[in-house]
Amino acid sequence: MADDVGVSLRTLHRALSAGGSTFALLLMRERMAVAQRMLHAPSHRHLTVAEIGRRAGFLDPSHFARACRQWCGRTPAQERCAPTQAFASPH
Repeated sequence: MADDVGVSLRTLHRALSAGGSTFALLLMRERMAVAQRMLHAPSHRHLTVAEIGRRAGFLDPSHFARACRQWCGRTPAQERCAPTQAFASPH
């Protein structure tokens, strides 16, 4: 990612830190946004929760469930049935 924007890895880390973020936090936020969109999309109703987690970048269904509870306050199955709303970062 640093190469893509033409800066050193350390410069990218400093810039993210100055903005109060980290690469890991941004990555998790994006993965959870993708998962949340998929959980609410009628076109993805045929997919299992585990498959949605895998497609969003979670290798382990239990990790996806823990992350979803942390970010959304609900399990993935509960989130799938809940009205659509943006989640707040737990940090």
